[in-house]
Amino acid sequence: MGADAEEVIEDYMLTYCNFYGIEPGSEQYEEIADKNIVANLEKTFRISSIRDKDADLQGCAEAYLKEIGLSGEEISALKERLSRSY
Repeated sequence: MGADAEEVIEDYMLTYCNFYGIEPGSEQYEEIADKNIVANLEKTFRISSIRDKDADLQGCAEAYLKEIGLSGEEISALKERLSRSY
């Protein structure tokens, strides 16, 4: 949906903050973000750094969705549904 890496990380980290009480900016927050969120996205997207300013996260996400079997039509429908959520 066009989010940059920090927005994606913050969104994932909301779960850790809300469910586990992890404090944003804490050492534990940064460790979870780096070792869980960042590492998993880099592995899934097959890129060296999601924080690289030239990383095409939207393109990587779409390629991943196609790889796991979603059609172009399904991806478009998902994007439409997500755009209404914001």
